[in-house]
Amino acid sequence: MNQTSKKKLKLFCFLVLLILPKYSLEQVLDNKSCDLAEKYEGQNNFNAALIEWSKCLQNNPSSEDLLMSRGICYMNLTLFDKAKTDFNKIMSLNPKSEKARFHIIWISIVSGKPDEALTLIDKSSPEMINSVSFKLLKATAHKAIGNFTEAIESYSSYLEIDSLNQEMLAERGECYLFIEEYIKGINDFTKAIKLTPNESNYYTLRAICKKEINEQNSAMLDFNKAIQLNVKNDQAFLERGRLKFTLGDERGAISDYDKAIVLNATNSISFYFRAISKSRIGDHNGALIDINKCISLEAKMGDAYYIRGFIKLELNNVNGACTDFSKAGELGIMDAYDAIKENCN
Repeated sequence: MNQTSKKKLKLFCFLVLLILPKYSLEQVLDNKSCDLAEKYEGQNNFNAALIEWSKCLQNNPSSEDLLMSRGICYMNLTLFDKAKTDFNKIMSLNPKSEKARFHIIWISIVSGKPDEALTLIDKSSPEMINSVSFKLLKATAHKAIGNFTEAIESYSSYLEIDSLNQEMLAERGECYLFIEEYIKGINDFTKAIKLTPNESNYYTLRAICKKEINEQNSAMLDFNKAIQLNVKNDQAFLERGRLKFTLGDERGAISDYDKAIVLNATNSISFYFRAISKSRIGDHNGALIDINKCISLEAKMGDAYYIRGFIKLELNNVNGACTDFSKAGELGIMDAYDAIKENCN
């Protein structure tokens, strides 16, 4: 399960606990298996709970509550297809079940199908669509699909009801960051930080916004705070490195990229920027190794081929450079054709 899915699943748990109505198991907790299932679930031992919920369902296969409990166990084990089967069975028993429909839509989101989620939301009843939980589903689906303006509208609608929800403030702030409304993003992250002052990622995202509006000193302080709170925050190291590079500290930038790569060796962007920094200080062989790694991780990154072209020029590999410039042009980097005219004809 990738980091984005884990983040979404964390948000899912948050929504389930704070938004969806509680349901009682008093009527079905009448045997040992159900008691054990509830106990294991409370201990986050979802595999054991799953076995016991299944035993309970043998005695009561049409219980919405039991199907809901087992479905949530499947969700926590990222067994989304099996979870969806249980939730669909609830819908067949009770087409008006907001909880089951919520989970089905959420599975579409965490399974990388936000378009499908939005379609299911639109087909829901007006009561469901206007509920708090569905507003957040819609916001999350729009954000996943890149419809950030629509996501902001849905997050704002929710925040009118719960203005002190730091998670939703941060989610909206990130949308503002994506559409380059940095001041609004800073305002949301600042509110989120006041509510949860020890959340490293909020400082990182606020720092990125500040960097974009040239509040460089304040951005550096936020990056430092983010790293102080979480020394494994690879994004904070990466973005602080970019800020150091902007300020002319190439070696300091490389040091931060080194840390980011140790923490996350699959992020092509860290290798990309480290390659540029190494080339800037004359380490063209090291830069070539990094940019090759970047391309191996992200084969359709036009900018990487473009930069590799210049690195190869520095290493007197003109033919290789021209091949890379051509590839960069194919991938949409139009400046590459100017490089071809200047160096390859």
